[in-house]
Amino acid sequence: MSYTLKNILQDSTPYDITSMIKSIKWGGDVRQAARKLEVDLVTGRDYYLPKYQVPLGSLLIFSGDSGELLRGVVFDKTKDTGGSYRVVAYDHLIYLLKSKGTYIFRNMTATAIIQKLCDDFSIETGDIVNTGVSLDKLILRDQTILDMAIIALTETTKRNDKKYMLKMKEGKLQVIEKAQQTVRWLIAEGQNLMEASYSENINEMKDRILIMGDKDTVLAQVEDAGLIQQYGVLQELKQESNITAGEAQTIAANMLKELGKISQEASITCLGLDDVEAGTAIEIKETLTGLVGTFYVDTDDHMVENGQHTMSLKLNWTDEVTTQDAPEVTE
Repeated sequence: MSYTLKNILQDSTPYDITSMIKSIKWGGDVRQAARKLEVDLVTGRDYYLPKYQVPLGSLLIFSGDSGELLRGVVFDKTKDTGGSYRVVAYDHLIYLLKSKGTYIFRNMTATAIIQKLCDDFSIETGDIVNTGVSLDKLILRDQTILDMAIIALTETTKRNDKKYMLKMKEGKLQVIEKAQQTVRWLIAEGQNLMEASYSENINEMKDRILIMGDKDTVLAQVEDAGLIQQYGVLQELKQESNITAGEAQTIAANMLKELGKISQEASITCLGLDDVEAGTAIEIKETLTGLVGTFYVDTDDHMVENGQHTMSLKLNWTDEVTTQDAPEVTE
């Protein structure tokens, strides 16, 4: 496996700085937007060491044998007397994360909303799926542009029960529908798996939900008798006002569904696979921890150092995407 790193200046002048790489890290999180590229470069006072400077705002393009892996804008660089020269870049979704605005959208699909936001903030677009759902009105004040896009997709999901994901490919924003994934990668003990960890806890579990109204009246109480028998009473109390008993019952039932479960965490370290990133599905076979079956990558952290590519993954049992509800505001 071979990798290349190019630095593209604002005037489009390219420089191949692959030979300067000491180590390189990249990765992302399914609940965050911009993917991150962190490069440690060779530098120093010695005459024969490179003195090349990577400008802030310039572009890094990191590629492997299978093609471009990450394209990012340099936002941070650090150099010290010990010879460390670290450069950090983020893909172009960072601009939507770091910019805010106020918009009122009427009778527009999430597709049209995201296209307008990208046009207004000079983000190139690639394939943006046609969601086909017109949203009557979205009032979004003092929100990041990224949050606006996620809210539009979340409101669409509520109406058509389809999941969507924002991602960058070769500097262009894509909106893809997360259909059932075909598992392409197997990570197994005795082969490419290095370490695995699994934990479960009931620290945040609640098996009884109480909704209290005005004057400390009980509006609703729901519980899971099976969980209480096994783990004891773990009660959550929520104060509400100006709601009916029926609304309180719905709130309580939804809270019990969310909180009445065991928390599970799983992570692995293994030999690196360039195409594995947050949101993808992988097959794991590790019998000691019991991690056997299909899992979804929540976060991926890749590293190439001394010619070896490894990755650390946090896993989920379900296929998650970032969601955010629209705020309740008036014009």
